[in-house]
Amino acid sequence: MAIKKEDFVILDGCYHRYPNTTGVRYQLKLLEDKFVFQAKGKLTEVRLEDVIGCHVMRFSSDRSDDGTSKDSAFFSLYAYHLATRKGIKGGLARQRHTYIFEVDICATYENNLKVARKWQSAVLWLLRGHRFLINGSGDEPLIPESLPAQRRYLCLVNPKSGPGKSLEIFLERVRPVLSEADVSHLLLVTERINHARDFVRNLELDQWCGIVIISGDGLLHEVYNGLMERSDAEEAIKIPIGMIPGGSGNGLARSICHASGEPYLVDPILACTLACVKGRLQELDLFRIEMPSKPPIYSFLSFGWGIMSDIDIESEKLRSIGEIRFTLWAFWRIFNLRTYSGRISYMPAKEKRIMSSPVDANANVTADDTFPTLEQKVPDDWLVEEGRFVIIYSSLVSHLGTKLFFAPEARLDDGVTWLMMIKGEASRRQILSYFINQEVGKHVDLPWVKIIPVRAFRLESFDDSIITIDGEIAHTDVVQGRVLPGKARILSF
Repeated sequence: MAIKKEDFVILDGCYHRYPNTTGVRYQLKLLEDKFVFQAKGKLTEVRLEDVIGCHVMRFSSDRSDDGTSKDSAFFSLYAYHLATRKGIKGGLARQRHTYIFEVDICATYENNLKVARKWQSAVLWLLRGHRFLINGSGDEPLIPESLPAQRRYLCLVNPKSGPGKSLEIFLERVRPVLSEADVSHLLLVTERINHARDFVRNLELDQWCGIVIISGDGLLHEVYNGLMERSDAEEAIKIPIGMIPGGSGNGLARSICHASGEPYLVDPILACTLACVKGRLQELDLFRIEMPSKPPIYSFLSFGWGIMSDIDIESEKLRSIGEIRFTLWAFWRIFNLRTYSGRISYMPAKEKRIMSSPVDANANVTADDTFPTLEQKVPDDWLVEEGRFVIIYSSLVSHLGTKLFFAPEARLDDGVTWLMMIKGEASRRQILSYFINQEVGKHVDLPWVKIIPVRAFRLESFDDSIITIDGEIAHTDVVQGRVLPGKARILSF
C-alpha cells in the first residue's frame, strides 16, 4: 500500500538496514498506524498492531568489515506477523520478524544515538495508544524524550502443572518476548497447593501492572480466590491477568484467543504471550458459588457434575500426558456409563449483556442482591428439572480446553453462564456423539443436548458423586451460583 498524502507522518529518515550488505539506503516513515520503508521502488509496510517493542543498541567494536561504523547507533523493531505455516503443524500463526536500521547520519555516536532514541520513543508511545497532534506549522510533532513507563508483571508458574513444562515454557518462550516488549517481571514458582492464593492475598498490587500465569486453569482459580479474600477485593479483582497455557486444561487461554480472532492451535504459547504484552484490557465474568457451611468460591471457567467431572478428576493420574488425558478417560467413562440423580433449578437469561470493548473504565457493574440464599426456596420464575442425568455442566467461556468448544455463543463478558444438560436416558452412542461433536461446537445441535444461557442456578445431588469447580473437586452435594458480570479484567489483543 502506498503512502497517501493525507497520512500523518510522525518521523522520516534515510538509513541503511542491518546487516548492510548492499550499501542501499532506505527511506523510512513512521505513521500513526504503520511503519514503512522503501528502496529501489520496493515498499515494505509493517502494521504497528503487529509490533510489540523497539530497542536501541550499539556494537561495541569497529564493524567496518560489514559496512558499519563504530559511530553508528541502531534501532530495531520486533514484529509478529500473521502467516501460514506449512508442514504437519500448518495453519495460520504469528511469525517473528526483526527490522534493524543503522543511524549513521551524524559525526558522533552520541548524536546518532539521539536520533535512534527518537525513533524508539515515537514507536513506543504509539504502541501505548498515544496520538501525536498534527502541527499546523508543518514541523514534525513533539516527541517526548522520555520513554513510556516500563510495565511490571508478576509472573506465576506452577512447575508441576500438566506435563510439568511450565517453567521451561516461561524461560525459553515467554521471557524473551517480555524482553522484546520491554516488560520487567518478577517470577514466582509455586511450591505447594494454594501458594499463589496465599501470596496474592497479601500482595501490594499497586506495584504491578498485571499478573501473568503460566500454568493450567487451576493456578488462576487460586489467584482469583486469593484476590477475592482481600479486604480490598472489589479493587483487587480488577488487576489485569494474563493467561499462558502450561497445563492439562487451558480453557481460558483458548477462549481469549477465540474471542479476539487470534490463531491459537499452531502456537498457543506465542499467541497468549503476545496477548499479555499487547495488554488490551477485556472484561471477564466471574461466577460466585455458595455451598453449605463454606465460604463462597469464585469461578472463572466452569462448574460440573456428572460424566465430565468424573473424567476431569479420575484422569488426574494421567496428567503427565497433557490434555489428551481427557479424551482417553472419556472413552473409559462412556464404556462404563452411569447416571446421576439430582435436581437443577435455574434462572434463564432473558437477554445477554452487551459491553463495549475494550473495557469502559467508567462502567459500574454491581452484583444483584435479589438471589435467594441456599436456605430459601428458589423463586417462582426459576425453572426446575429433576431426575437422572448423565451430565450437568456450565461454562462462562467458549472453550473448556484446546479442543473442547463447549459454548459457541459464549462471550467473555456476556453476563451469563451456559448451562448444559443431558438426561439419563441418553445411550452410550449418543454420549460418544456428544463428545465427538463438542470438539467443533456441533453438540449444541444434538436433540438430546440442552444448553441455555442462565444467570444463576442451584444443583442438588441425590447421589454420591463428583462436583467440580474450574476443574477442582468440591466436597458438597448442594451448590448455588450466580454470574458476576464483568467482575475481572484479563489481558487480550
